[in-house]
Amino acid sequence: MAVILAYTAPALGHLYPFCALLTELAGRGHRIHVRTLADGTRLCRRLGFAVEPVDPTIESVEHDRDEADISVLRAATDTVRVLTRRAALEVADIRRAVEMVRPDLVIVDSNSWGAISYLETEDVPWLVLSPFTPYLRAPGLPPFGAGARPWRGPWGRIRDHGIGTVTRRVFDRPFADGIAPVRTDLGLPA
Repeated sequence: MAVILAYTAPALGHLYPFCALLTELAGRGHRIHVRTLADGTRLCRRLGFAVEPVDPTIESVEHDRDEADISVLRAATDTVRVLTRRAALEVADIRRAVEMVRPDLVIVDSNSWGAISYLETEDVPWLVLSPFTPYLRAPGLPPFGAGARPWRGPWGRIRDHGIGTVTRRVFDRPFADGIAPVRTDLGLPA
């Protein structure tokens, strides 16, 4: 059977979907190792997984929750800031985990951008698990971010173009800028 390393973003809402999959894999005889938030380690142990918390500095990078009524744009900007700051810290953390566990497969959280980038440099099979609906672009699907319903026809395309323009400015560009140093340090393309 395989040795599987699961690496999650430090959030219980991300750990729970991982646990469902990992429990099934453990039931099939695979050995499960998890790196997750400190508050999730007890749950993982109860489920029979070997577990260690992610580096505490990763978990210490938090969202700006000081403002009572934070705007959607501010929340989006803050999310990108948090994820790109964590990404720089995840590289060394997942490197240690891979060296320690020597997994046959790594399952990595879609919000662990630094871990994903590091795994691109390794010769170990890996896949991304998204504990939420992924941000996919497809014809007829509204752009991520605004919670808009599908709207067909020319007015829908105009609306979607406008939302997409904002989404690219708020998420895509800052993400690319924030993750660029991590990828450069790893010798990866932008």
